[in-house]
Amino acid sequence: MPSSAQKSKPFTDRLLMKIDLKELQTKMEEAGFSQEQMEELKQRRRRLQNRQSAKTSAARRQSKYDAIAETNDALRAEIAELQSQNADLMRQADEARRLAQQAVQENAALRQEVASMSSSLLETSTHQANAGQFVFPAGIVPFNVYGGVEGKE
Repeated sequence: MPSSAQKSKPFTDRLLMKIDLKELQTKMEEAGFSQEQMEELKQRRRRLQNRQSAKTSAARRQSKYDAIAETNDALRAEIAELQSQNADLMRQADEARRLAQQAVQENAALRQEVASMSSSLLETSTHQANAGQFVFPAGIVPFNVYGGVEGKE
């Protein structure tokens, strides 16, 4: 009688992985396998299937890990880009605040200058009006509506 190792030779690992359990049972019975040999072959089949399942699971897990790592890298790159854009926007905002503050200061200085000039003009025109004459501020030339510039006829 052939040994269990010799009898199981027609059942390669590949065949054991693919064959249906009932079909395997039938072929073992036709080949005259003992109950012990059938159990050994079934256990070998189960180990092979478990090994294949573990490989498939590991490959799936690695694939998921790779996809997560790729997403993580893309998100890190996006974060770096957004941080760079944020820094640029912060610099622009700081510059805008600086320019706005400068404009407020210039505006205040100009308002003070206008107020000073208005006050000075008012004093001059009031003083001259009291003296009976009106003198135009520097740079303003009086115009005679009857023709020409006053004093140059």
